[in-house]
Amino acid sequence: MCLDLAATLEAPDFALSLPPEGDDLNDPPPLPSHVLATLTLSEWQAALSHPR
Repeated sequence: MCLDLAATLEAPDFALSLPPEGDDLNDPPPLPSHVLATLTLSEWQAALSHPR
Protein backbone atom coordinates (compact mmCIF):
# COMPACT_ATOMS: atom_id res chain seq x y z
CA MET A 1 0.00 0.00 0.00
CA CYS A 2 1.25 3.48 -0.87
CA LEU A 3 0.40 6.97 0.27
CA ASP A 4 0.46 9.74 -2.33
CA LEU A 5 2.25 12.43 -0.34
CA ALA A 6 1.35 15.29 -2.70
CA ALA A 7 -2.35 14.36 -2.69
CA THR A 8 -2.25 14.01 1.08
CA LEU A 9 -0.85 17.52 1.46
CA GLU A 10 -3.53 18.89 -0.91
CA ALA A 11 -6.41 17.40 1.13
CA PRO A 12 -5.02 16.04 4.41
CA ASP A 13 -8.35 15.86 6.25
CA PHE A 14 -9.78 13.68 3.48
CA ALA A 15 -6.70 11.54 2.86
CA LEU A 16 -5.97 10.88 6.52
CA SER A 17 -9.48 10.81 7.93
CA LEU A 18 -10.17 8.19 10.54
CA PRO A 19 -13.43 7.16 12.15
CA PRO A 20 -14.11 9.15 15.33
CA GLU A 21 -14.50 6.00 17.42
CA GLY A 22 -12.92 6.45 20.82
CA ASP A 23 -12.11 10.12 20.33
CA ASP A 24 -12.69 12.32 23.34
CA LEU A 25 -15.08 15.00 22.10
CA ASN A 26 -14.02 17.31 24.94
CA ASP A 27 -10.40 17.18 23.76
CA PRO A 28 -10.45 16.01 20.12
CA PRO A 29 -7.18 15.24 18.35
CA PRO A 30 -5.92 17.90 15.91
CA LEU A 31 -7.05 17.66 12.31
CA PRO A 32 -4.46 16.35 9.84
CA SER A 33 -4.63 19.72 8.02
CA HIS A 34 -3.51 21.46 11.21
CA VAL A 35 -0.65 19.03 11.84
CA LEU A 36 0.60 19.17 8.23
CA ALA A 37 -0.05 22.90 7.65
CA THR A 38 3.62 23.89 7.52
CA LEU A 39 5.01 20.75 5.89
CA THR A 40 6.10 20.86 2.25
CA LEU A 41 6.32 17.89 -0.06
CA SER A 42 10.11 18.20 -0.33
CA GLU A 43 10.47 18.32 3.47
CA TRP A 44 8.31 15.22 3.86
CA GLN A 45 10.28 13.35 1.20
CA ALA A 46 13.57 14.35 2.80
CA ALA A 47 12.37 13.18 6.21
CA LEU A 48 11.44 9.81 4.74
CA SER A 49 14.84 9.52 3.07
CA HIS A 50 16.69 10.26 6.30
CA PRO A 51 14.57 9.17 9.27
CA ARG A 52 15.91 9.94 12.73
